[in-house]
Amino acid sequence: MICVAIPVKDISHLNEKFKELEYFEIDLVELRLDYLKELDFEQLKNVVSSSKIPLILTLRKKSEGGFFERDENIRVEFLKELITLKPEFIDLEYDSLNLDELLQFAKIKEVKTIISRHDFQKTPPFEECKHILQTMAKREADVLKYITTANDFQDNLIPINLINLFKGRNVVSFCMGKDGIFSRIFSILFGGYFTFASLEEKTAPGQISLEEMQDILIRFQYGE
Repeated sequence: MICVAIPVKDISHLNEKFKELEYFEIDLVELRLDYLKELDFEQLKNVVSSSKIPLILTLRKKSEGGFFERDENIRVEFLKELITLKPEFIDLEYDSLNLDELLQFAKIKEVKTIISRHDFQKTPPFEECKHILQTMAKREADVLKYITTANDFQDNLIPINLINLFKGRNVVSFCMGKDGIFSRIFSILFGGYFTFASLEEKTAPGQISLEEMQDILIRFQYGE
């Protein structure tokens, strides 16, 4: 699956974005709500309920590469509000305050959960990555998302091997950065649950456009 990540800076412009996406076969859309200065839950409720594409709602904190800088207790309360909007998925950082409580709340509301962890400096050795993902897998989440940063091409092989090792779970794992483009594309061909592409503005280093992603996958599929 391909997930299009949208940095939401103005909720009123989302309908235009969704219309653009009608020309593509899109599986998921991630709304990066941490780009907003203020959250209007009533507006977001209308967006979620009217969307024809399954949505991931993400409120990424600064320590995980996001822009939400307010107190973590406030962020947890906002995450609960977002869960009540009933998106397809809610993204919860592995080191979120009250993670188990949030996972349970999402389960009650029948919202699927993604627990995520990001390393913006490096890709640790395979055994260390394996241990991190094993620790994450102890939580009752629908999707495990572990993203690292490639400093050379060899780093791309680690997330692909992780996906193979945890093939009984829904795992999203690839490398960020210009050296990580290979794993961004090929992780889903090796069993990754989904990968990300951008519509216009990128939300992470090394992210490629939706058109590029689809073009590469089609060429690979048909051997062109």
